Parts: sequence; C-alpha cells; structure tokens
Amino acid sequence: MTRPSPLRGAPGLFLVTLLVTLLTPPLAGCGAASRDAVLSCSAPADCGAGAFCVQGACQASSPPVADFTPPPDLTTNRSVSVTATARDPDGGDAVAAWAWSITPVSAPCAADADVADAATLQAVFWCAGSYELTLVVTDTTGLESAPVRRTVAVTALPDAPSVTVGPPIAVEHRCAGAPLRCEPEQPIALAADGQSPLGGALTYRWTVLPPDASRAGATALLSPSATARNPALILSTDGGPISGAWRLRARVEDASGHLAQATQLVTVGNRPPVIDGTPLSLDHQFQGGAYLAGGTLAVPVVDPDGDPLQVGAELLEPAWSGCTSSLSGVAGASGTFALSCPTPAGLQAARLLRATAADVNGAAASARVALEIRNRLPVIRLKDAAAGLTGLELDHSVGPCPGGGGACFQVTGESPFLAEDPDGDPVTAVTLLPSVEPSRGASLAEVSGSAAFRFSTPVDRPAEFRAPDGTSGFTLSATAADPFGASAPAAPLAVRIRNRPPVVKTAAPAVTVGHRFDAAASQYQAVAQLALFEDPDGDPLLGAGSVGDESCKAVSLAAGQASVSCSRTFLPGAGGYPTLAGFAGDHQIRVLAADGWDSTGAVSTLTIGNTPPTLPPFTGAIEACYCSCAMWDGEFPNLCADIPVWAADPDHATFAVGPADLDGDPLAATFSSSAAVTPATWVGAPDACAATISSATFPVSVAVTVNDGVSQASATWTATAVVCAKAGQRCTTPTRR
Repeated sequence: MTRPSPLRGAPGLFLVTLLVTLLTPPLAGCGAASRDAVLSCSAPADCGAGAFCVQGACQASSPPVADFTPPPDLTTNRSVSVTATARDPDGGDAVAAWAWSITPVSAPCAADADVADAATLQAVFWCAGSYELTLVVTDTTGLESAPVRRTVAVTALPDAPSVTVGPPIAVEHRCAGAPLRCEPEQPIALAADGQSPLGGALTYRWTVLPPDASRAGATALLSPSATARNPALILSTDGGPISGAWRLRARVEDASGHLAQATQLVTVGNRPPVIDGTPLSLDHQFQGGAYLAGGTLAVPVVDPDGDPLQVGAELLEPAWSGCTSSLSGVAGASGTFALSCPTPAGLQAARLLRATAADVNGAAASARVALEIRNRLPVIRLKDAAAGLTGLELDHSVGPCPGGGGACFQVTGESPFLAEDPDGDPVTAVTLLPSVEPSRGASLAEVSGSAAFRFSTPVDRPAEFRAPDGTSGFTLSATAADPFGASAPAAPLAVRIRNRPPVVKTAAPAVTVGHRFDAAASQYQAVAQLALFEDPDGDPLLGAGSVGDESCKAVSLAAGQASVSCSRTFLPGAGGYPTLAGFAGDHQIRVLAADGWDSTGAVSTLTIGNTPPTLPPFTGAIEACYCSCAMWDGEFPNLCADIPVWAADPDHATFAVGPADLDGDPLAATFSSSAAVTPATWVGAPDACAATISSATFPVSVAVTVNDGVSQASATWTATAVVCAKAGQRCTTPTRR
C-alpha cells in the first residue's frame, strides 16, 4: 500500500516552493498550440501526466530526489529499520510513494522486507553476507526518482533462536450455501515449535501470505489469534478465488528481540470444471419446402468444488452444408438454436457445439459436443383401430388351397395401415409385407394388389394354422420411406384367428361312487364318469389341463366323455389307522375339454363312498398248544429227560377275530381286556386279524374294535377255556417253562 510521505519543516518548504514557482517558466507545449503558450488549469488533472497546476498554470514536473544511510553493524535475525529522506524540487508537488527492494549480493538467502512502501524500511536479514538496498520514490505527478543503491554487510547473530513448523498441508475446497461461501473441506491446523539458546519465553506471530494478489479478497483468520503457537487457519471467500499455495509464516522472538521464522505451506486445491460432452440432438420439421430445426441447446457444466463459473458456447456449422444456422441468446453453455436447410444432406451434416467453462480459481475446460438433427422415420398406424392395437382378430374359413391341391384353412383381409411422418416429410405409399413363421412350412401368405392379403394352411394341420390362444404365426407389416431414403421400421401386426370353443353337453356337478382296495397294488381305487362335452365346429376333443386333487388327478377324455380314476396308497396313518379317511369323501375335479385351440371346463364334486367293516362276536374254547416236558435233565437244563408231548397252552392263547370289509380295506384292530393281550393294536388284512392272551384265568373277555379309517365295528370275544386237540401226542421240540 502506498502513502505520501509526511511533510517535515512545512514553513521552509513553502518558501522554497514559492521561489521555485516564481523562477520556473510556465509549461509550454503541454497540450497548447506552441511552446510559448501557457496552459491554464484549475486542477492537476488539467495538466496531464508529468505536470502539475500552480496558480492556474500548468508547470512541468521535475523528478523527486531521495537518499538514505544504512545503519551500521547490521546482524541477522533482528528487525532492522532504514529511514530515507526525499524531496521534490517542484513547488506544489510532493513525494507520493516509496518503493524499497533488497537484493542479495553475497548472501545465500533473501531478506524479508516487512515494510517496503514507506519512508522507513522495515526488514529482517536471515543470512550473513552482503545485500544491495534500493530505493525509488514517486511524486504526485507520477515521476520516479533516480534509484538510490547502497550495499550493506550483514553479520551472523550468535545464539539466534530457531523455529520449525508442521509439514505441508493439502486440502480441497468447497463452495456452497446462499449467500455463496467457499472454504477448505477440512480444518487446517498449523504447528510451530521455537527454541532459544538464551532460554526464556518466546513470542509467536503468524502471518498469512496469499498465493498472489488475486487471492487478496479472501478472508484469512487465525484462531484463537495470530500469536497462538498452534493456531487454526480459517480461510473463506464469498465466491472469489481461494485455491493456491498459501504460505503461513511463523516468526518467534526471544526476550532480546532476536527473531527466527519458518513457513508452513498450505495448498488449497482446485478441480477444473467438468463439461458433459454427451451429444445433443433435436428433431426437425419439414415446412414450406425447407427442413427446419430449432430449440434450446444446453450443455451441462458443473464444478466439482462448487465454484462460480463463467461458461460460453459457440456453434460450428459445416461450410458445405448450404444451411443457415444461428445460436443466439447465449447464457452460459446454452442458447437458442435455429437451422434451415434446403436439402436432406445438409440437414444431416455433422455439427458441433463448442462449450467453454472457467472457474474463479483459474481452472478452465472446453469440449466439443456433437449436435445431431434427428430424422424420425414414417410411422405406420392402423386406419380404424384404437391406438395401441398390436394385432388383427379375424374369422377363418375353409376353401381351396392356393393352386389347388386340397382344402385349406384360410384367413383374409384388407390393408389396415396408413403411413404418417412425424417430421411432416412426404412419404411413399404403404407396401404390405405378410409373413409366416419359418416353422409353419405348409402355410402360405399372399398379397393381392396393394391392399388385400390372405394366409392359408392345409386342413390336416390345424395346429400350424392357429394355436389354442388364437395366435397364428402370421403377421402383417408395412413399410414406407421419407425423402431421406430411410426405410421406415416394420410395424408387424399379429393375426389372431377366432375359434368357437367346446361346450358342456351334459353336466355332472355331483357324482357318487364306491371304492375298492387293490391288495396287489396296496391302493384304494375308484373310477367315475363326469361331464359330457361336444364341439360346435365338430373338432375332435382332447383332455388338457384337467385338475383334481392328489388322489383324483388321472382325468381322461374319450369321445367327449370325461372320466376320472382315483387312487391312494395304503399307509397306516397317525395312531396306526389306515389312510382311507383321506380317500373316501368329496373330491373337487375340474375337467377341461379342448378342440386343439380352445378349451371349456366343468367342475364336478366326486364323492367316494365307503362300506363299514363288520365284526361277529365269539364265545367258546380256543385252540392253543405247546410242546411240553414233564421232567428236565438236571445236568443239561435244555434237555428233556422224559418224552415230550403236546399240551394246552393257556399262557399263549391265540384267536382269530374274523372281521369282514366289503371294500376289501385293511383294518386297524384294538384289543382291551383285564388279561394281557398282545398286540394292543393291530393293522392288516381282515382275514389276518389275531391276538394272543397271556397268563389268563378263564373265562376271559376281550373287547375288540376294528376300523377301516372311516368307519368302525365293535364286538366282545370270550374265551371260556383253552384246549389242545392233540394233547398227549408226542412232539419233538419242547418249550421250557
């Protein structure tokens, strides 16, 4: 910052100035017609550069004169003051600015000129050696004095303090908020550590040195203060530049005024703007014989740091296109675009939009963005159908095959298409394109003239003619072209062929049948006839997709009559009962009859019946024998010393219960008695139902219950005694008891 030097000895200076004014001739030629003319003035600005105004007349300015005497015995690591004298020989003029510089001569490092724009230079020399001090002063008219140069010798200061600072710091910055505020993304912690050979306390002072003058608008604060040993640097701007290498000078001073300093570097990064180079595109319109395009073109530009940006855009039109183009109202990387071309080739020429961007920190980016003028091909639409229709639904008939050779299914129709161009371009006439899937080799497609079509398939291939859902494998599309010569995309329209589905002739909503148990297959089984179907078209009917439950899923269709076969594997269920309970009862069955294309369903409730088992009572003696020994050998415990003979066995009396089941179902039997009965529960075929009584006192009564899984029967069995018909007869293998 420059400031005028204070006037010393003001009264004497006034006399000298007045004398100079009286003795100096008026300025000639200062914008006047001749050198003898005197240019009048009322203010210094009237006289121009190199002159000033004295008593209404412009007076030529003389350069100021300056001098200084360096102090003796200069040493390093101390603050040095050098005071200059200066004067201006012109009356009414004065020294307005001071400019000091320090140049090392033999010293290995530069000095710091803490104050270099005032009459007194404030400096610190950090290295011993010689330096040249230079002073130039400037007066109010802008004239500079001759440089004054003095060479000084600086000796090293013994016992100078020292200071170290933290390592360099690198941070990015971010701009955000309203109003906009830019600041580093992370806190910046500075660090300094001073040492003095003389001991005693040190004082610290930090100074923020911006990267350059363009960062002078940034706010740089040191918290809690600039005299803290380890302060935090707080940088911010209101959207102005903030990036660069900030130098944080830490200076320490001991009790004797000796100084040391070091600089910690804080680099605030800046990422350049990013321009989205995605190609741009616009549609065109054909109007009044010209191909026109227009609209707003915008290239997205962002700054990773959120910096304010200056952006621009420029259109690059090929010279050969013959088109007239403009980009007006450019605001940033966007503007209003207008184009007019007499030919299709010119409309399709390669165009570029050049976008530029620069942030406030000096980073810039540029990109060339392709601009495509699109041509939309003609659109094929249906004449009389609602928008979105994707197929034709037509009836079919039977007639002679193309070229003779038998009868064919046939489907015919008129062209359903119209061609329109979204850009307003003229289009050619619609051309029909019927198509048959390659897998339908026996089918043919024909076009009659320009507006009719026919598809045909031999009658012995109904599945090739149409699928059950009406799809046929036949499509109809059309093409058209605009003046650019581009073929319009095909607009395939699927042909759907209608068919009358089968109908239910005789419904059977409820059917009841008995069942039987197949012992060889170990299955419960039942068969029933359900609904009767017929087809209005006389098509043969097939069963397809009929649904029953797990037991009744074998549904068949023959000559229109639907039948079902039900079965379930016999397995004892929980508690030992047979699984008939999951088989006998109601079963919902849905029967579907299909003619090869469509189907009709009927629902029947099949009730599978069950005949309960029967169980006759019994009273009387039961046959039970075992081979006994009257005397056992004392030396050989298992050797009979007598002749073994058969005898009645009251401890192992077995009886057959004798239940019956007309369906042949397996049964579960349970036995209950005051005597021991084995087993307590039994499962098996009816004719094998038996139990054994152990250690009984006769007569013995046993309550018996048999269950087929659905129904049960109960009876009482009474054994009055145990007999053995062959008692006393010899036997071969005695049982020791």
